[in-house]
Amino acid sequence: MQIQNTGVTSQYLGVVEKPPVLVKIISWILLLSGILYLVFIIYGFVLIKPDMSNLFSFIFGMSGINSIISIALIVSSFGIRYMRRWALYTILIVLVLNIVYSIYTLVTNPFFPASLYVLTIIDYLMFLLKLFIIVYLGIIYRRFR
Repeated sequence: MQIQNTGVTSQYLGVVEKPPVLVKIISWILLLSGILYLVFIIYGFVLIKPDMSNLFSFIFGMSGINSIISIALIVSSFGIRYMRRWALYTILIVLVLNIVYSIYTLVTNPFFPASLYVLTIIDYLMFLLKLFIIVYLGIIYRRFR
């Protein structure tokens, strides 16, 4: 029996494609980084005991921003795993803003030329990992639905 190509894609037939292995690895990395963000927020909230007199500045300060980033990373990691386009856009926005922020803090450092030598290997590796994730997801973006 020969199957004819009717021009209908597998998306409309209900066939679920398995995500590539790198997408699974990226989703695990994003999930772990989101959980680590939450752990650091809880650590800062419980052990350091920030000044709660100005709750507005605490919520909308760095803790609030990091909370939003951590929740976005955790939720988007599941969306990336199931190849959802909304998760792709969320991750790309978070990673691009994170790279821009890293470059901004590096350039505004008062010891800018010397600070390039002070950065650790981990900082360079994390920058390259974020850049790799952005490029890889940009290459396979057509597979997301």
